[in-house]
Amino acid sequence: MRNLFFTYFIFHILLVCIGKDSFSQYLSSNEFISDLKTNLSLFKYDNETVLKYCEDINFSKLYGDSEFVNLGNETYALNNISFNFYSDLQNLDYKTKCLLLYALADLRTKTSFLQDYSDSLKNLEYLPFLVSRLNKYYVNSTTAYGFWALQFMPALRYGLCIDTCYDQRLDAKISSRVAGKYLMDLHNSFGSWDYAVMAYVSSPAIMRKAMKNTDSFDEALKKMDINYQNYFYHYLAIVKWFSENEIINPAFYVSESYSLTDTIFIKDRLHFEQISEYLELDLKILKKINPLFTGNIIDGRKSEKEVYLPLGYKDKFYSNIDSILVFKDSVYFPVFIMPNFSNTSNSNYVSISPGKGYEEIKYTIQTGDNLGYIAQKYSVKISDLQDWNNIKGTNIYAGKVLSIWVKEDSKLIVENSKPNSNDNNNTAEPKKFDFKDYELVETITIEKGDSLYKISQNYSWASAEDIMYWNGINDASKLQIGQKLQIYKKK
Repeated sequence: MRNLFFTYFIFHILLVCIGKDSFSQYLSSNEFISDLKTNLSLFKYDNETVLKYCEDINFSKLYGDSEFVNLGNETYALNNISFNFYSDLQNLDYKTKCLLLYALADLRTKTSFLQDYSDSLKNLEYLPFLVSRLNKYYVNSTTAYGFWALQFMPALRYGLCIDTCYDQRLDAKISSRVAGKYLMDLHNSFGSWDYAVMAYVSSPAIMRKAMKNTDSFDEALKKMDINYQNYFYHYLAIVKWFSENEIINPAFYVSESYSLTDTIFIKDRLHFEQISEYLELDLKILKKINPLFTGNIIDGRKSEKEVYLPLGYKDKFYSNIDSILVFKDSVYFPVFIMPNFSNTSNSNYVSISPGKGYEEIKYTIQTGDNLGYIAQKYSVKISDLQDWNNIKGTNIYAGKVLSIWVKEDSKLIVENSKPNSNDNNNTAEPKKFDFKDYELVETITIEKGDSLYKISQNYSWASAEDIMYWNGINDASKLQIGQKLQIYKKK
């Protein structure tokens, strides 16, 4: 109890002496250092190489004589926040300091934008140490992402390719070029690097709002989120520490190398598992050498995507591209199929019942279907489908109808439980929609590549059938690009 009281007393004295704000800054500094050390450990650098790299540095030497650092052609003074953070860096263990310098050497191989702007961006290459703590998968609530923590809109504005499957912000070299251009434009807009750096970190709009009714940079910082308030002064400390300790050795080259790869260009939609299975490649290796893809889908339909394969697989890929595109395509890219309400069958297959206790389901074959997919969908064997429909081999044809036999007590729900028809005059009228229980949410326009299933995924309460019902649609295959659809929701 006495020790507990003594600890509380010392803690109280610290708060009185250094102030609550300073204490929160110290905690923020500790959190920052902890994140940086964690991310450094993920680089998997060889320990022996790292230690050898900085063996000539005397980290015990005390610096701190200079109270100023340069950013571009401007000079900034360090304050108490900067010097405290500088001390935290200086007090890191020997191995962590070596890792920081080794990571910087790696970083310099990727910051090619410096060559374009010369001294204008001097000492801005350390920014990833601040904004992402060297985490190439960094993400925050302001849409910042990647090594350089580039926000979504600036990244698009400067030409990066970003979609739901692919993000060039994950490429340190590409994102560094965009970061350089963005920083220069921010500097031109705000007039100095202190405001430009903070606009980069938070956003130009947030920085402008903080600047309102004050000409003081420190006063503007006080109006910002507490997480941002010390960023600039931390960055001055980072610049000071690295400029004093960095090893200038142009002959030393550190970077990840994927030289043992082939490059292919994809203009269609593919799943990495289609490539992996068809070419018998390890999926983990395939994903590792293609780090810009955020999932397993490659969508090159709007803009072709550059994909890397292990060396020697390029010719095999291109010679089999057509087969790879359709390989299990119904499994990896299932297409929504609406039930057909016509009453006659165009089947050329002869159905053979497996015996008593089974109920027959009619399934209309769609483009891209194969027996394996249909068997998987209805939990039956391929051989059963062949036996029931007197099919020899595995070739099936779109438009024909298969008989699928399930046990009478099965609760299997299927999409094509009624046969198809070629008689356009025999199409059932859609059920009339009663508007009184619904409210209109929005009107959308069908674009290339859209389907009712894909559209329905944007609304948690809606199914493809609902959208057809709301819009009086009976045949989903006749949707047209540019067609308007209304989306409703129950009141």
